[in-house]
Amino acid sequence: MTNEANKPGATLPPKPISRTLRRRGFLSLAGTAAGAVALAACAPAATPTAIPQPTVPASIATGGAPVTLKGASINYLGYAMFVPKMNEIFQSFAIDWATQNGVKFNLEMATTSDVAARVATAIETGQGPTIVQYTAPPANIVAGLTDITSLADKLAAEQEGWYPAASAVATVDQKWYAIPLGSHTPVFAWRPDWFAEAGIEKFPDNWDEFYEAGKIMKTAGHPFGFVLGGAGTPFDGLAHANLLLWSFGGQEFRPDGTLALDSAETIAALEYAIKLHKDANDPGATGYNDATNNQAFIAEQLSATMNVNTIYLPALTSAPAVAAAMNHALPPQGPAGRFTYQGYPYVSVLKHTAGIDRDAALAFLGDFFAVSQYAQYIKEGRGYLIPMAPIYENLPIWDIDPKLAIMREAGRLSRWGGFENPSPTKLSAAMVSQFTMAKMFQNAATNGNAREALDGTLREIEDLRAQVGA
Repeated sequence: MTNEANKPGATLPPKPISRTLRRRGFLSLAGTAAGAVALAACAPAATPTAIPQPTVPASIATGGAPVTLKGASINYLGYAMFVPKMNEIFQSFAIDWATQNGVKFNLEMATTSDVAARVATAIETGQGPTIVQYTAPPANIVAGLTDITSLADKLAAEQEGWYPAASAVATVDQKWYAIPLGSHTPVFAWRPDWFAEAGIEKFPDNWDEFYEAGKIMKTAGHPFGFVLGGAGTPFDGLAHANLLLWSFGGQEFRPDGTLALDSAETIAALEYAIKLHKDANDPGATGYNDATNNQAFIAEQLSATMNVNTIYLPALTSAPAVAAAMNHALPPQGPAGRFTYQGYPYVSVLKHTAGIDRDAALAFLGDFFAVSQYAQYIKEGRGYLIPMAPIYENLPIWDIDPKLAIMREAGRLSRWGGFENPSPTKLSAAMVSQFTMAKMFQNAATNGNAREALDGTLREIEDLRAQVGA
């Protein structure tokens, strides 16, 4: 969710950079993230609790760099966030923290695909980065990750616990191997002006209304951009597919971990996708990548599509007329309810990290996620990341722009890939990483056969089961 390769938005990826972090360096690095976005000030919601003032990190509270961390090294491998100010906050904190602790901090930014490949190499060789930021479920690489349950418990005590989704996606066998940087929760971007011209006064509340509105809008020359791009849309495809599946009552798994996909509810969701694509959608939506729907909406080719704030924020400067005309809405509800999908960037400490370097990595993450520090980071994202703990509900981090206020509500409706598994398994993590649900809906919309698409997906899942030994 930072560039075309690693976020639900559209921009060129940053050039890989490897260097010891310096203040001048991080400023130039931040400029390689998505194009500059004019960020309005975020003011408090009604009667919020004030954000706690930043304090000296616990690791340096005694003044001066503690002997226990002096001389340690942190090699951080990650990718830039879509909102430049978030990168500035993170990198500025890293500089100050490393300076005060006497720790050498090397920062390298890459695309998510490059990160994934390099993490695999680091795990295999036991060398390289010590902290990694990535997007695939931690269960995929758990053998190479450090158990950080003690850090997760410490943060829970500071922030009134964790939302269930956090432990659902970041734990394996009830042990924490990652901390979510937050959740990306998409909503529908839509054009109320065009809907009104077609006689539709509000965003459709259910999928039947959505389909009927879509037919009208497509006839009027303003089709929907319901993303059905399969593996070509790593975030958007999963988001559109899963919320449709869940709202029709389908689910990937049962709570005991057994597969639940082969159901009448799944077929109903696939059949709906087929008719929606035929009668209401942009015909090219089965070939979208994660940038296509953003670009098409800003170019005024679509009347509705789903994403986080990565359409609206760029439009504020690049297409102000579009920003003024658009709004956001929660997804329609189906027979089983209304849901949204959560995607996550995670941070983990690789298992080969040892001794003083491991201590430094854990101390850095603990201080970065301290409420006073992390709240400022989240606030600057303007809904790009939703925090995963209750304490943030009443802090003044929520944007007063009425077109972004919905991000707070959307986070409460979210589920995660692999639902209803209580935590990721090798199989559910592989399905998310291989975009299995997105490909199933893409195949149905392309070929017009729900049963065939489901059967093909069931075969793929059995192949994945054999590959991961599940």
